[in-house]
Amino acid sequence: MRPGSVGFAAALTAAGGALLSLLPVALSVVQHPPGPAAMLPDVPWLAARAAAIALPFSVMFGAATLRATHRTRLIWATAALAGTACLTYLIAAQFAPALEYEVRAHQAPEAVHDRLPFGPDTPSNLTRQRDYVLENPPERYSLSVEDPLSIPPNWLDYRIQVPGVLAALTLLNGLLAWAVACRIRSRPRRQFVWLLWTLGLASAVTFFSVESSAGRAGRRDLSAPGTLYAGAPLLIWVLALVLVRPRRHQATDGMTRP
Repeated sequence: MRPGSVGFAAALTAAGGALLSLLPVALSVVQHPPGPAAMLPDVPWLAARAAAIALPFSVMFGAATLRATHRTRLIWATAALAGTACLTYLIAAQFAPALEYEVRAHQAPEAVHDRLPFGPDTPSNLTRQRDYVLENPPERYSLSVEDPLSIPPNWLDYRIQVPGVLAALTLLNGLLAWAVACRIRSRPRRQFVWLLWTLGLASAVTFFSVESSAGRAGRRDLSAPGTLYAGAPLLIWVLALVLVRPRRHQATDGMTRP
């Protein structure tokens, strides 16, 4: 594999995703009050959950290396980017919740049944939970995990959409990094790398800040549409992609060599 190839971009994305996934896991293990040994059973699902968040940002570094690749390779690159987005969705929607449920069920079977009466927090199970709450509204809604049958439906809607939002962010971040890389590819290598790191950091800070604000707004207002609030941060990426998309001659010049 060499820089500019789809294989190199995929390997760089995987390496970056693995590194970013291990950082929050390591911090959780070190900071856990009872000691690192008590956290070991939780490491697999913590790593899976972190991977679903890491992939949307690590893909930026892989996509940026394709700034001067051949046109035909971009077809494979687009397919690889779509595959990474699907992988992000599967990890966030299925793999991480299932792992967490298995670990929790092994540690405290009764407690996990009380907190997760519909099973792992997959989109389908969260949908069943939302439908139950709508059909059997509680006297008072609550966001406490101790009372899952009183969680507001709009907040469950929000959580249902999160895996899809992360998958869309993976796709948009990959396209955005490629577009920016096409615009700055003439910069010296050192500047190019620093600009990419700055872009990645700005992307992460912006997403988590906006997502956090949208989540708080959704929790405060029970009538707020959870689906709309969950997808709100992506509007910034769509706008950014429109603004920085490479001009036609830039993209063509960058794809003339294999």
